[in-house]
Amino acid sequence: VAESALAVSDQQGSSCLGRPSENEQRRSCGRVRDAGCGGTVVARGSRMAPVKVVRPRVSYADLERAPEDGRRYEIYDGEVFVVPAPLPRHQVSQQLVLEVLRGYAAQHGGFVVTSPIDIVFSDYDVLQPDVVFFRRERQHLIDLDSPIRDVPDLCVEVLSPSTAAADRGRKM
Repeated sequence: VAESALAVSDQQGSSCLGRPSENEQRRSCGRVRDAGCGGTVVARGSRMAPVKVVRPRVSYADLERAPEDGRRYEIYDGEVFVVPAPLPRHQVSQQLVLEVLRGYAAQHGGFVVTSPIDIVFSDYDVLQPDVVFFRRERQHLIDLDSPIRDVPDLCVEVLSPSTAAADRGRKM
């Protein structure tokens, strides 16, 4: 099998070039393997159509089966992201919001809790908002021994410089 260079472009349109390993070489039947950069893989000089690399989606069930490693994870459309530990300023802001909502819940009823807690919006969308609140009329939806699978009445996300883009983007 002759060795050929692969051009791989990721979702941002950038590309990386490399020499394929034995496992990545273009085979006589026209198959091309991922060169490690993700995205679309095309063999140079080939007449075949580009092949879109498909990564398997990760579900909440997959995350539950993973060994505990002390990290916090969120899943956006089947893609897993590590959530960094918050800074003290973030924690102080989160606690202030929690205190306000606890006062409201004490007067009017309801359920309020802070992260880390998984909110399972779908099998492939699992987030950990900083604070979640359920009104009295809906607090019966919470099972203290199970993940939350109902949309909270209020989700609060405290913005931090390191996570603001994600919090305003894919998390919304």
